[in-house]
Amino acid sequence: MAHFLLSYSIPAAMRHIFLLMPIRIQLILLLILTVIMTFFLHKRPSGTMLDAWFNQDYSASVIVDSINSSSNDKCPFILKNFMVFTSNRPGGMGGYDLYYSIFKNGKWNSPVNLGPKINTSSDEYRPVLGYDPQFKNMFLVFSSNKSGGNGGFDLYFTGFNITQ
Repeated sequence: MAHFLLSYSIPAAMRHIFLLMPIRIQLILLLILTVIMTFFLHKRPSGTMLDAWFNQDYSASVIVDSINSSSNDKCPFILKNFMVFTSNRPGGMGGYDLYYSIFKNGKWNSPVNLGPKINTSSDEYRPVLGYDPQFKNMFLVFSSNKSGGNGGFDLYFTGFNITQ
């Protein structure tokens, strides 16, 4: 029976890894997979969760006035109530700089430049925030073409802690 389920439930590329696992683990994983497939894919009533969301009408997008400028504001990334993005707005360090905004009381606060520890006279792009529950701070990964890198745009990593 496990072989039958294996051939239909596990992608071919993963079967060899699956077969190396102890039989107990194989059976537990197959049971979990079967329950998930049966309940969520076949028995879910229509109009619940994702069905309702995917079936609703699209609404027009709304501009976020508290953040946008007349310059190029792009590459937004949101984690929890923090948004980071890049902009070449006046008042920056030069080129494209990274900014953050905090969502409070139903709106995004005015953007704050991340300052000279991150921004340079070159371009900083594509910010991504992340966190690990083992650490106090979030982290920020971004790309920059600042001098001292390997050429072109390079990836940089730093801790990120903003008091709310």
